Amino acid sequence: MNMPSRRRIWAAAAFTAAGLIGLATSAAAKEVAYYTPSDGSDSAYLIDWAKSKARVVNGVGAQKGVVTGDSAQRVVTLNSPFSILNDAFDSCDIGIQQRRDTNQVVVREGGKTAQIIEIGTFTNLGGCEDGLVTPFGSPTDEGVTHLQVAMAKRPPVTDLIPGAVMAGFSEDAQLPGEFQVAQDLAVMQAGSLLFQTTGNAVPASLSPDKWLLLALPFEQRGYTRLSVDAKTGGEHWLRAVWANGQTQRVHEALLVKPVGGASFGSVKQASRMWESGLFSGTRTPFYLYLYQDGNGERVSKNLDAGTETRTPMTWVFAGNDIVQTRSLGGGYYRGDRTWQPLRDVGTYDEWVMESEMLTDPDGVVTTLIKPRVNLYVDTGKAVPPARR
Repeated sequence: MNMPSRRRIWAAAAFTAAGLIGLATSAAAKEVAYYTPSDGSDSAYLIDWAKSKARVVNGVGAQKGVVTGDSAQRVVTLNSPFSILNDAFDSCDIGIQQRRDTNQVVVREGGKTAQIIEIGTFTNLGGCEDGLVTPFGSPTDEGVTHLQVAMAKRPPVTDLIPGAVMAGFSEDAQLPGEFQVAQDLAVMQAGSLLFQTTGNAVPASLSPDKWLLLALPFEQRGYTRLSVDAKTGGEHWLRAVWANGQTQRVHEALLVKPVGGASFGSVKQASRMWESGLFSGTRTPFYLYLYQDGNGERVSKNLDAGTETRTPMTWVFAGNDIVQTRSLGGGYYRGDRTWQPLRDVGTYDEWVMESEMLTDPDGVVTTLIKPRVNLYVDTGKAVPPARR
C-alpha cells in the first residue's frame, strides 16, 4: 500500500489497551449466531435460547417468542411478527407495496450448520387485490443453510490492541431499503476507531464479552468476531445495532486484516479468471475474466438453469488498484469497478476492497456498490475466446 492516506492509517499512534475497556455486556451461554457463509447477502440471526422461550434478532429487528419442538427442530412462534414492506406487482401488473410478516422461525441444527426457515404471510397493500394474504414457508421446507457459532465459544478479540488495523468496519448508516453499508480500513486508537476514508475518529470501547462498541452519531453499533479462516485470513463478524444494552438488529460482516505489500502483480500476473468469493459455492457463481490485452468479461452463471451470461469490459491498473469499466444502458452509462488489494493469499488469490461507481451521460456519478471486503479466487489463466 503506497497511497499517502493508507500510510497514515498504518502509522497511526499506539495507545493503551485500557482505553478500549467499555460498556459491560453479557453473552448468554445459550445464545447462538447463525450466518450465511457466501451468497452476497449479510443475513444473520442471533437467538438466545431458553427451555420454552427465545429472543430472536435478525436484520429487521428483535422479537421474543415461544419455543416448541425438540433438539432436532425448534420452532419459535414470535410474540409479534418481523414486518417489512417490499415493492411488488399484483396479478393485474399494478405496482403495489407488499407487507411481509414473519410469524415463525424454524431452526433445524446439524452440528456446525443449521437450516433456517421463515414462516409467515404476504399482504397486498393496494392494487386490484388489496388485502390479499398469501402464506409462505413450511416447517418441512429445506430451509437456508447457515453456519452456527455458540456465542460462548467465539474466537477471542485480544488482537484488537493499539495500532491494530482491520478492513471491514463501517461508520456508514444503513438506510431503509439498503442491503449494505460502506466498509473501510480502520485502526484502533485510544478510545476510538480511526476510519481511513473520512479521517473520523469514532468513540469505541471493547466490552468484556468480546463486543467492539462504536458510538456513532445515529446509533450505537457493535461488532463481534464469529470465525477466522486460517487458510485465507478471512473473518466473519456480527454487526449489530445496540440499544438498552441489547442487540436490536444484526447483520453478518466480512472482515480481513490487511497485509502490507498486497498486489495483483504485473498485467500478466493479473490476467486470470477471478471468481467472486461472495458467491463462491452457490448455484449462481460470478467471475471477472481479465485478459492480458486490457479487455475482459463479466461472467454470471446459473448452474441450475445451465446458463451463462457474458458482459464485455476493459481493465487497467490505477497505481496498485485495478479498475474495470463496462457500458450500461445501451452504452450511455459507464460502470467502473475498483479493486484495492488488501491481502495476498497464496500465489494469486487476493482480498480486496471492492466498489463500483456509475457515471451517467451528464457526468453525474452515483454508487452502484459501496466499498466492501471480498476475496477473489484465481480459477486459472484468462484466455480470450476465439473470434468468430
